[in-house]
Amino acid sequence: MSLISALAVEFDRKQRMTTTMRYDLPTDRWRKSSYSDGGSGSCVEVQVTHDGNLAVGDSKDRALGAFVFPLSAWEPFVSTVKASTSSRPALGR
Repeated sequence: MSLISALAVEFDRKQRMTTTMRYDLPTDRWRKSSYSDGGSGSCVEVQVTHDGNLAVGDSKDRALGAFVFPLSAWEPFVSTVKASTSSRPALGR
């Protein structure tokens, strides 16, 4: 399971909501998230979907798909990521 997958599962559990997976998103709309780690290879990309949701994916392996959830869930998702990763060692170590 990728780090993004694990975080999405944890987010779903904490927020009592379900993210959906999408595999059909246009590649030209991805942008690197400001939350990406520039040095370790953890590249999180985001895009707003045509239906107004937010997609979060791993730029190193787009075949895994992207987690999609309402824009209003972005801040709680980032809080979950920060809380989950603050106690983990940095990737690549």
